[in-house]
Amino acid sequence: MDALHISVIGTGTLGEAVARRLLDRGFPVSVWNRTHSRALPLASAGARVCRTPTEAVTGADVVITLLFDAAAVLDVMGDAWSGVSASVVWMQSSTVGVKGSREIAELARARGIRCVDAPVLGTRGPALEGTLTALLAGADEDVARLDPVLQALCTHRTVAGSAAPAASALKLAMNTWIAALTAGAAQAMAVAERLGVREELVLDALSGTGMTSPYIQGKGAAMLRQDYPVQFSVDALAKDLHLALRETPGQAPMLLTALAGLFQEAVASGHGADDIAAVRESFGHSVG
Repeated sequence: MDALHISVIGTGTLGEAVARRLLDRGFPVSVWNRTHSRALPLASAGARVCRTPTEAVTGADVVITLLFDAAAVLDVMGDAWSGVSASVVWMQSSTVGVKGSREIAELARARGIRCVDAPVLGTRGPALEGTLTALLAGADEDVARLDPVLQALCTHRTVAGSAAPAASALKLAMNTWIAALTAGAAQAMAVAERLGVREELVLDALSGTGMTSPYIQGKGAAMLRQDYPVQFSVDALAKDLHLALRETPGQAPMLLTALAGLFQEAVASGHGADDIAAVRESFGHSVG
């Protein structure tokens, strides 16, 4: 059986890594990115780099969208379907929130496209290694069609429901968890520094407990270096936290509001394009 032809729409930090992983696993891959130059390095890895989304989806068996937000997905994909086959499945993996996911599902229905709500947990490194977690909501037969792609990209799947926006709702909850872990580590290190304790001792003390994780140790090491190569950008997480706030009226918002404020402060201080570990800068540093 021939490998599925995959179209990756959006080759930012995660999309570029997803495309590389699929190419490494032998899939024919077409890619498109709004800033064309960001997609060009994938040509040397074997991707067909396209000038338009329509060109990229033409002939594809699976279309994966990894764009910044719902507005971008709706704008880019609204008119991109003229060349698709009746069997194409749209794996919508952008983080778009509940309202956005519903709007995208309606677009798919209007175009006669089978769509799976399928955001992922994980950043560039896990994407390259094929160790992402897929959050899935879609018809069983559509999810089954994605199985070869999911096997290449993911080591775990969580089925959130049978239709959008269940997986997108779960993704907002999980990104809130990621924000809390990252900001919690930053706060602990800031407290240690202010009290005259070396920040690295926070990570050392955690390493002997059940409270640590490779994630915390990795983000903490970046905070110590004050060097934040992007895996998951501050801009993107700040957007997701504001989505979570807007889409959960009536809940006690104290922690979520604080998290949104911390990451927005990191954006305002020039760290929007940096990794989310840069939230450490929102707590300041002791002088002397």
